[in-house]
Amino acid sequence: MKRVPAHIYCLVADENVFALYGEQFLAKFKATGKTLFHIVLPSGETTKDRRVKEEVEDFMLRHKMNRDTCCIALGGGVIGDLTGYIAATFMRGVPFVQVPTTLLAMVDASVGGKTAVNTTYGKNLIGAFHQPTVVFMDMGFLDGFSKRDPVRAEREFKAGIAEIIKTGAIWDASLFELCEQKVEAIQRRERAVLNEIVRRSVAIKAEVVTLDPTEQGLRAILNWGHTIGHAVEGLMGMTDYADGLLHGECVAIGMVLECNLARAMGVLHSSAVGRAVRCIEAYKLPTKIPHHLRIDDIMKKMMGDKKNTGGKLKCVIIDKIGHCWEPKASMVFFSFLLLSFSSLPFFMIVETGHCWEPTSLAHARALSLSCRLTCGNQGTRAYTETETRVHAHAHRKAHTHTHYLHMKTHRPFEARGLSVLSASMRWVITVCCCVCAAAWVLASFLLVAG
Repeated sequence: MKRVPAHIYCLVADENVFALYGEQFLAKFKATGKTLFHIVLPSGETTKDRRVKEEVEDFMLRHKMNRDTCCIALGGGVIGDLTGYIAATFMRGVPFVQVPTTLLAMVDASVGGKTAVNTTYGKNLIGAFHQPTVVFMDMGFLDGFSKRDPVRAEREFKAGIAEIIKTGAIWDASLFELCEQKVEAIQRRERAVLNEIVRRSVAIKAEVVTLDPTEQGLRAILNWGHTIGHAVEGLMGMTDYADGLLHGECVAIGMVLECNLARAMGVLHSSAVGRAVRCIEAYKLPTKIPHHLRIDDIMKKMMGDKKNTGGKLKCVIIDKIGHCWEPKASMVFFSFLLLSFSSLPFFMIVETGHCWEPTSLAHARALSLSCRLTCGNQGTRAYTETETRVHAHAHRKAHTHTHYLHMKTHRPFEARGLSVLSASMRWVITVCCCVCAAAWVLASFLLVAG
C-alpha cells in the first residue's frame, strides 16, 4: 500500500483465483485499516467485454469511489486487461495494480500497459494505453492452480510458454534455445529455469515497451503470431478450455503459419521454420488451424487487425530465430499468405485494394535490421544515432515511397541483402493461386448443381 497510496481500493478478481486466495487477501488488507471493496467476475474471455466493464464501473460508482481510488487486478490476462481499461477511463484515469496469477499474464498481459475489451468484430479493439503503477508477480500462484485443477492449470501454463517462445523468436535467440533445450525441466516447473525464462521474457517486453510505449513501430513485433492467432481466436468464439482454444494456443498456431508466410516470402529458411515448429510441438501446443475454419473467414478477421493501415494487411515477419525482418509489422502480399494456408479449404476473392501489386516486392530495397539490440553486462543499453532508409513500393500505384527508420544502438546494424523471390516467380505463384481458387469455386458449383 505504500507503493500506491489511495483512500479506497477496488479489487477485481477472477472467481477461480478468489476461491483460492480471496479470503486471505481480504484478511491481509483489513489488517492495514484501508477501505477495500471487491467484485468477483466469471473466468474466461467472455468476461472481457463492454457489458462487464459497465457493471464494474456501476459497482464503483455505487460505492462512491472517485479519483483517489486504486484498482487491483487479481487474476489472469482477462482480469488484467479489463481492470486496466476500467482504471484508464474511470474518472478520466485512476492508478491500478497488476497481480497476475497465470504464466501468460505474467509474461505478457501484465507488462506494457495495453488494456482493452473484446468485441464481436475482434479481440482488444476497444481499449487504451494505461500503465500499471506496480506489477506483483509470485510464481507460487502457478502451484496453487496445479493442485486445484491440474488439467486447466497445465493448459494455461503451456499457453504462457507459447508467449515466451514468441519473445525468444523475435528478439533473443538464446532465450529460444533455452526453451528448446530445457523442455523437460520447464514442464516439470523447475523453479530456477522457470524463473530465468520468465525474468528474461518480462525484461525484453519491458525494454521494447520503453522504446515504443504506444506501438508506433517497434512494439508491434511483440504481436508476432497474433495476426493469425487473434483471427483464429475470434472465430473460435473466444471460449475457453474444453469449449475452444486459449489465447496462447491460438498464438502458437499463428506463429507456425506466420513462419510459413515468411518462408513463402523467401525471408525465412526452412530450417528455422522447422526449429520453431518442433519447439512449439515439444510443449504439446497446437500447430494447425481447426479443420472447420475457412480461409475467407480468417482473412476477414485479419483485415480488422489493429496493425493494419490504409486497408493493407500487416504481419510481423522474422527472418531468423531471434531476429525480425523489419523492426515493425510488415505489409504482406496475399498470395504468400495463401501459401501459408495451403492445407485449408477456402473460398475467397482477393480484392486488389487489399493486397500488394505483384511487382512491389521486386522493387523493395529493404535493409534487414537487427531488432535484437546488444545488451550490456548490467542489462542496460547505450545508444548512438543511426539512420536507415527503407524503400517500399506503393500499393496499387507505381509510386515509390521512402520511409525513414530511426533506431539507436551502440554498434552499427549489420545490413544484409534481402533474399526474395523473383518477380516472374511471384507472378507464377499469383496465377497458380488464382487458378486454384477458380477451380475450387467451379468444383463446388458443379457438386451443388449435380
